[in-house]
Amino acid sequence: MKQAMESSFAVQKKALEHTAAHTKAVVDATRNQFGISGTQADAMTDSFRRGVDTIVEAQKELLNIVTH
Repeated sequence: MKQAMESSFAVQKKALEHTAAHTKAVVDATRNQFGISGTQADAMTDSFRRGVDTIVEAQKELLNIVTH
């Protein structure tokens, strides 16, 4: 049971890492496509990315706590 749970958490962590990487790619593509670097819209997209990163890291930490 413990091994199955650890395996499940490892998969969840990978999914979270993928989410963070995908979010970064979308933010970067948005900056490039719309030329918003240095604008208020750029600050908003960066804030969104940081928010997602914070949620991802918190979720990964929670998974670490549960497995240890």
